[in-house]
Amino acid sequence: MLLPAALCGLLAAAASSTSERLLRTLLLSTAGWLLVVATLRWRRRAFIRTLETAEDPHQLAFYLAFVEFPFMFEAGTSFGFFNTFAVPTISAVLEGARGFKVCPQVRYDDTLLLMHEIGEFGPRSERGSAAIKRVNAIHARWKGIKRDDMAYTLWVFTFSPITWIERYEWRRLSVGEKAALWRFWREVGVALNIAGLPDQESWREFEEWGRNYETEKFAYRKAARKLTDQVVLAASRWGPPPIGSSDVASKEIEGVLQPHPDRAEGVASGPPPPSSSWGVLAMIRFKRSVLTTVICALCEQDTLLSSIGLEEEKRSVSWLLAGTLRTAVALRGVLIGLLLLPRPRSLAGTILGPRVAANPSAGGGGGGGGGEEELASQISCPMMVLSYRESKQYKFSEIGHPASYHAQVQKEHSAARVGAGAS
Repeated sequence: MLLPAALCGLLAAAASSTSERLLRTLLLSTAGWLLVVATLRWRRRAFIRTLETAEDPHQLAFYLAFVEFPFMFEAGTSFGFFNTFAVPTISAVLEGARGFKVCPQVRYDDTLLLMHEIGEFGPRSERGSAAIKRVNAIHARWKGIKRDDMAYTLWVFTFSPITWIERYEWRRLSVGEKAALWRFWREVGVALNIAGLPDQESWREFEEWGRNYETEKFAYRKAARKLTDQVVLAASRWGPPPIGSSDVASKEIEGVLQPHPDRAEGVASGPPPPSSSWGVLAMIRFKRSVLTTVICALCEQDTLLSSIGLEEEKRSVSWLLAGTLRTAVALRGVLIGLLLLPRPRSLAGTILGPRVAANPSAGGGGGGGGGEEELASQISCPMMVLSYRESKQYKFSEIGHPASYHAQVQKEHSAARVGAGAS
């Protein structure tokens, strides 16, 4: 009896010793990893600090937007669309342009693409200058665009990402980083012919001007709610086939935006779909509901939500749900800062994926003048065409979507244009 007891005691001691060694190894490995991450993060931060006083602020803006905080920079810029919708004079221009109504996904992608070209290569580069030239050509078509509305849109691109980074990322931006971002966007604003911008050192003045402009101008308008619905519905289509590129999804988006005599907001369902499509429709409607809830929970400006027609949805989101979502997003930033190595510059870009060059077969190719405009009009929305060239190839957005999705969007857009011409 003593021998088995002794063997059991030895085995237990060995197991305990092994467990202690494993635990000690795990703790040392974790501590070592955290130290490596902190060291590399500190080195990256020290490098970015050296860029704060550079004559050309583009490199610092590039690192913040594409390397250091790509997700939150993208999120802040995307949510900035709603800020512009809340200004009645801006929403009136966007509604008149019909880009969001005809093809909201392409209109959204085109705007981000142009801004990404400027952010990735800089306004002084050939590609950045081409993108700025294209934006100026687009704005020239609309004589009613006000200077203050242009300045406020520039303010959104400058300070909306800053707000999201400071609210949900693993560290706050320094005063030097904010000043450099302002110098970068001020240079873009000057190139866009926006007069009367504060000087390079007056970013606080411009930030205060934007806050006051929101207080003065934010107001509800039906166009703002329609634009919001169109963007949310376009985002609801994101996903793999059959959701992302099906005719059912297209009909759902068209039907849900048709005017309805019983609802002031003009949101109602179209004709009942075949029974085989109920799964797709249910998924789209579910995703739309989730996206609306996320927007209401993460947005801390009640005046903004009421101005874009989401006041009722905001009231339906409990404080517990809103707090949980905000905590989860903030925790994500903390975990990234503590556990993940800095993104290498070679992998710079957003998490949504790269933009690709395409040379569509339709409309000829590579020619200038009318041929260029004709081809550009086939790969984008009427008021937001991308007609600048690079090695006889036309750039268009593939942000977050496979080629089949974008091809489907272009097909729908072409059909909508043919229908509009026939009517």
